[in-house]
Amino acid sequence: MFAQDGNSHTTYYIDKTAKVGTKYTLQVVIGSGYLKIYYNGVLNQNISITNTATDRTAIYFKAGDYCQSYTTTDSLTDYCEVYIHSLSVTHV
Repeated sequence: MFAQDGNSHTTYYIDKTAKVGTKYTLQVVIGSGYLKIYYNGVLNQNISITNTATDRTAIYFKAGDYCQSYTTTDSLTDYCEVYIHSLSVTHV
């Protein structure tokens, strides 16, 4: 599991050993020039966003999955499935 900066394509690993079917809690907090990712209640990533996002319209959030398959080697019937048990968004 990872987060990726869309501008620099820097990858921030949250859990390299995440197993299919495991429930977890993820909290994303943006403020004071940082994007903080909490994984199961523990601060996992503290990413400076002062150089990549100068205004609030440059930051967005998505919930879901991008299926990691390759059309040249994987079956065309491969698919990804995500269950979101709870989701809340708060703006301050």
